This record gives sequence, C-alpha cells and structure tokens, in this order.
Amino acid sequence: MAETQALRPYQKSARDAIHTQWDAGHTRTLLVLPTGTGKTIVFASVAADQVRAGDRVLILAHRGELLEQAADKLRRSTGLVSAVEKAEATCLDSWFRVVVGSVQTLQRTARLERFPHDYFGTIIIDEAQFLTKDEVFYLVHLVDDCGIPVLCYGLKADFRGQLFEGSYYLLAMADKLEEVKTVCWCGKKAAFNARFDGQGRVVKEGEQVVLGANDRYTSLCRRHWMAGDLGPDFDIHKV
Repeated sequence: MAETQALRPYQKSARDAIHTQWDAGHTRTLLVLPTGTGKTIVFASVAADQVRAGDRVLILAHRGELLEQAADKLRRSTGLVSAVEKAEATCLDSWFRVVVGSVQTLQRTARLERFPHDYFGTIIIDEAQFLTKDEVFYLVHLVDDCGIPVLCYGLKADFRGQLFEGSYYLLAMADKLEEVKTVCWCGKKAAFNARFDGQGRVVKEGEQVVLGANDRYTSLCRRHWMAGDLGPDFDIHKV
C-alpha cells in the first residue's frame, strides 16, 4: 500500500493535529474543511496511518449512494482497497482492514455491538454535516461507551450561512474542533462556503442540498459573502 497523492502543507497540518488530539485522549474530533480543500485526501491519509498502525478502520457515509464513492476516493488517494458494506451484506466480518458503510444501517441494526470494542480502532465519518441529531448521539455512544475514536469531516455551514443539523450537534458534542484555514480572494480568512450560479452570481436562497445540481462553490470572507463579491479576477468561463 502506497500513498498516491501527496498532502498539501495545510492538509498535513490537519492530519497531524488529529493525531495530536487523539494522543491527548480527545477522541470525539470534528474537522471542519471548506469545499475544495481536499478533506477526502486528509481523511484517507488518517485512515492509511491507522491501517499502518495495525487498526481496522470503519468509514461511514451518510447516504447509501455515497458508499461506493467514498471507497473509490480512498483507493485513488492512498491505494487502500476497502470492503463496501451493503444492507444485505455482512462484510464487517471480512478480512479487509477498511470497511465503508452507512451510519443509518449501523445505528438501526446496532451491528457494531456484536463486535469486541477494539475491533475497529477508528471510525471516520465523511460528509458529517448531513448527520441527524440521533446519529450524532449514536456516535457519542460509540466513543464514550465503546471506546472507539470517531473523526468527523464536513462543512460547518451551508451556502446561506446557516449551520447544518449535523454540524450543530457535532459542534456541541465534539471533544475537539480542528478547522482547516482557507482564505478569500482578498486574503482574509474565508468563513463562508458560497454557492454561485452559471452567471457567476452568489446564491443565498434555495434548497440546502441539491443532489445532481451543477452548482459551484468557493470560499469567501464574511464581507465579500455578504456583498456577493467573487473578486475582480473571477471568470465564470474558467470555472
């Protein structure tokens, strides 16, 4: 197994911060990354580190249709091959060191309860902003009662500047929050995940999640998100 994609400095910093927090005993960790900063590469790197250390890793996606996507991202980023858990499958018993499954299935069936507490050394949640309140509290149970470190990756707020449900409860329950710093086109800290349409206009109304849409996103500071200003060099034809 060899890493196929090098980490950028800020991605390496995020990965190292996670390990530092775990070493300090903070095992409910929320990592917040804006769109386009490579959270997949970071979580894949953490998974690879844990596998090298001899752990089994369970990666959970919020929706069933994202399972194959998460497995493919992991393979392309690190070369790790994972088993993909289906509702009708039992590959949690497989020899694979990495298993990708859905948080809803595991919560509903309590399948993890059938295994020793140390069977999975790490649980990683992709797109954690889409978790429900009940799912967040289930993850808290896995940390506090089963002793399994849980690392959640996701966005903090949507394009309207409103917290996702999952992010709201994760911010309340996480032991530690690690935020990947990105900058607006003006050089200030980017705190907003702005959505823009095909005409290059910042959009602030609409459905929070639109599957299959051609919406585009960029990171802006508060001032330029409020103004809907994508910068003097923005060119919709180069996006």
